[in-house]
Amino acid sequence: MASPAGTIAPLFAGPAFVASILNWGLLGVLCLQIYAFSTSFPNERLGIRIFVYTLLVLELCQTIFSTIWAWDVLVGGWGDPEAITHLSWSAITIPVTEGIVSIIVQTFFAWRIFVLRRRNWLFGGVAVLIVLIAFMQGLSAIVNGIRFALSLSVPELKGYRIGVSIWLAGSLGVDFLIAASMVTILVQAKTNSAFKKTETLITKLIVHTVETGVITVITATVDLALYLKFPNNFMHIVPALILGKLYSNIALANLNGRLRHRAWGSDQTAGSGTQHREIDNRHFSMPRVDKTIINIQTSITEERDGDSFKASPSPEV
Repeated sequence: MASPAGTIAPLFAGPAFVASILNWGLLGVLCLQIYAFSTSFPNERLGIRIFVYTLLVLELCQTIFSTIWAWDVLVGGWGDPEAITHLSWSAITIPVTEGIVSIIVQTFFAWRIFVLRRRNWLFGGVAVLIVLIAFMQGLSAIVNGIRFALSLSVPELKGYRIGVSIWLAGSLGVDFLIAASMVTILVQAKTNSAFKKTETLITKLIVHTVETGVITVITATVDLALYLKFPNNFMHIVPALILGKLYSNIALANLNGRLRHRAWGSDQTAGSGTQHREIDNRHFSMPRVDKTIINIQTSITEERDGDSFKASPSPEV
């Protein structure tokens, strides 16, 4: 006859195993992205470089601690129910590192929103709100990690429902605000654009923003739902453990995406330059009258940043 511990073990050991594999996989993706960043932007601003390598150090620490925890559950505590129902010290570090990473990444995106619309009071207020909620949910994660250290027992985690809900719900709300703000900014830029190729570029940026924003929104939603439904096992550990890695990868994807955006912009500039040369080479000659030839040359200039279009005829007699 199976023991109760043997019956519930898959709800603890299974999520710990899956979460550990996904965590290492996302760390590999992050390392590739950081390598691409370091080779593509060797002269990047100091603040951005500190931001990137701080994320790398934090994620390496989180991966080491979470692997120690998974080892304690799956290997070191094999056959021992105490290894499942009692949290080790390494498990406590998971929400702490997750909280720090989320604060850093969400504040970074708030800064980007503010820079893009620094003269708009509405987006400035949204950026401030994102920072406030980011610190609220991040500090909630850190505080709850410290509280977990005082209990070290899975059954007692049910009493921390309010604190953990604030952490996960706050993270979900910030992710939604960031995605909605970035999409709104890009849609406004697309509306004000007078060029088809510029509209195509902005459409690609909108799709990229939605794709990356939806990832964290869905993960945070699943994490919150699983915790509220199954607070006494490790089902919610899978999305919780990889959420920080997703934040870091999305931040690096946005930074490295500047290469792709630059390539799109170069394609537009090349096309516009061809159009400019073709039109400039057109010389329309009028019939000869009193030995005077009138040449009319039309020059079309495209200003990508200002979204303006100028046509300036310059008759030469």
